[in-house]
Amino acid sequence: MHSEKNTGIHLASQEYTPLKVATSGVYWDADFQNLLRSQDGSDRARFFPRAELAPNGVLFSLTDQGRELAADSKPMTRRKLPPRELDRFVDAMMNFQKLADVSQTTNQAPPPDPTKIAFIKTFRLPDPDLQPESYRLAGPWFDQRLIVLWGYDRQPGGGSFPANDAQEIRRRLLPYVDRHHGLRRLSASLLHVAAAVLLIFLVWTMFRSAQPPAELCPVCQEKLTAKGACQNRCAQCGEHLRSGQCPSCRPRGQHLTVAPRQAIMTGDVVTAWADQPGHLAVDGHAQRQVTSANDKVHCRFPLAGDYAITWEPEAGELNGEFVRLSVRAPLSAEQPAAPFQAVLLLHPNPAAPGQTITAIDASFTDVPGRSIARRDIQWGDQAAWQTLAEAGSRSFPTPGRAQVTLRVTDDTGAVASSTVTLVVTDQPIEPTAELDVTPASCRPGEIVLARDLSPDWHESAEIQREISWGDGDAFAPMPGQEARHVFTKPGSYQVTLRRTDSNRRTANATKTVTVQAGMKPDDDADAGADTPAPALLCRLTLTPDIALVGEHVTATDVSGHANVARRQIRWTAAGDYEDFTPAENALVNPERQNTFASPGHYEVTLKLTLPDQRIVTDTRQLEVVQPGQKGLAPRQPVFVISKPDVSNAGDAAKRLTYTITAASNADTVASFHIDDFTVGGRPARIDGRQASIVISTGGQHDVRAQVTYQTTDGQTKTIPLAGKQLRTVIIVD
Repeated sequence: MHSEKNTGIHLASQEYTPLKVATSGVYWDADFQNLLRSQDGSDRARFFPRAELAPNGVLFSLTDQGRELAADSKPMTRRKLPPRELDRFVDAMMNFQKLADVSQTTNQAPPPDPTKIAFIKTFRLPDPDLQPESYRLAGPWFDQRLIVLWGYDRQPGGGSFPANDAQEIRRRLLPYVDRHHGLRRLSASLLHVAAAVLLIFLVWTMFRSAQPPAELCPVCQEKLTAKGACQNRCAQCGEHLRSGQCPSCRPRGQHLTVAPRQAIMTGDVVTAWADQPGHLAVDGHAQRQVTSANDKVHCRFPLAGDYAITWEPEAGELNGEFVRLSVRAPLSAEQPAAPFQAVLLLHPNPAAPGQTITAIDASFTDVPGRSIARRDIQWGDQAAWQTLAEAGSRSFPTPGRAQVTLRVTDDTGAVASSTVTLVVTDQPIEPTAELDVTPASCRPGEIVLARDLSPDWHESAEIQREISWGDGDAFAPMPGQEARHVFTKPGSYQVTLRRTDSNRRTANATKTVTVQAGMKPDDDADAGADTPAPALLCRLTLTPDIALVGEHVTATDVSGHANVARRQIRWTAAGDYEDFTPAENALVNPERQNTFASPGHYEVTLKLTLPDQRIVTDTRQLEVVQPGQKGLAPRQPVFVISKPDVSNAGDAAKRLTYTITAASNADTVASFHIDDFTVGGRPARIDGRQASIVISTGGQHDVRAQVTYQTTDGQTKTIPLAGKQLRTVIIVD
């Protein structure tokens, strides 16, 4: 006998003798099983599992709500059977015997089957003393049910007894009855209630302990104001002051300054400087010994993450400072930034055995009125939790790795954590190189910028930095951290940075630049006599290209050049060139508007003068017509996104304010509003027909919008302002 998980209990053929009915057949015939396990007037199917004959034995199976009970049952032992189970079993057997009472059969009922009557009267149960494994209990100990394996005899000479006598059944099973079962069930119920009460008490105690005191700040223990605010917090960002100063809102001129400090996206350029001599490091990307306030370190972060900018002064009476910098990837309107985040920084990492490692808490909360109330740290998976103030630094005597976790709790009880892998090694740290190339895909003649973002090499002083552009030139010296190059032919080029230290150790970093073959200047572009054969790209777009008299026409330079010596435009073929924008380098794709007082055919020309004094041009055709002229005026109104008004937003950030106007067929528009406006995937603040957003220095951002307007005849339509003519890429200096 063995059980099969989720299947039942299997008896091998050599272990049993099937019981036979007095007339014919065996107990496990289908008709006999249906009669025994019938639900009419009794609950016998509750006790007797279904028997399935197999070539080498029989399988007993009993399911309840999809769960197999027979396989999980255990043989019944003395004083384990619940009394109610014995009573139910006896009642089921007596109801079964009533089915054989011929005198109760009515005249309308069909005559009883003699074979089934014989089966009922001769039905036998296994003897619990000789076949104890046939009686089994299933379910939890406080609510067990009886299962009987039936229809076989392991001892042909007397291993079973008749089931037609209730007294005999009770006598045989009475030694197995648990007389204290009711008390056991009551104890189990009381135990469950006590556990639930204890759990509620623990949760209530933890909730009460997490609440801050009503009178004192939980962080600095300073007395709160009447409004519940801490007097030791910064009025700008809510961070607790350190030595009377806010570590996140320190103004310029007080040692370390970082710009920008907020809303930093991948690709943005960050500048750091100090007004005192010392050592300034940008989290492994750039390090420099600063000697004056004008000695600045520039760094661009290509990957999202959390970084630390540190400054260690030469003067012994000054303390070192650090700034947390959170660089995020562009977010869509459906993916807002996390308002509460834990950020752990370890310095140094990797570290040498015995070297002191400092844990820096760079966590933040962007929710107004909330701040971080508690900071705990765990130096390893099995280590105990300690407050950051007590265990902010430590050392490890042997090499290895450790998972260091910072857990921060804000003043509402919300918890966030950050885990960093600390590497302790006694081996010299191999030098590495990191290269960034912008743009990675360009046109022939465009300027490509390469930046060395490699961390400083410890234990050695770098003596040489070289770069190879992969277009046939060998490695050339790279004096600074940036270098520029122009590819004149289409193709794929491997740009390689090579750094060599005083120990002659070398590290390389390679990036691929793809120069697109299909993007060439127009054949009719006037390149000028002095322009080399592979002319640089110049692209001009006009919106709209069929305009009304007095309507604003927007000219956009979509050439994509980040730096030009001069950008000019000529609105007519016989006119003079005029400066395109007052600040040529403020926008990568700048715009200029103009109106025409009379109808006619015009040629608008854009001329770019590049830093190497080469000139490229592009000419577009413009048709200006009178209002109401058939066949030429655009039927659908054209909405235009104006160039942004740029204003300072504090801490070197810029606020861009855009305005959307109906530039064509405005007389057919009764009203319109902005549905959506994004800059670089981030949602802007919409106010009527204007949208504004604060961005940091550097970075390129695609401007997209959606406008819903209602016509004078009552129709409502939606226009997505996206595409080549309305795409604006901006760099704010």
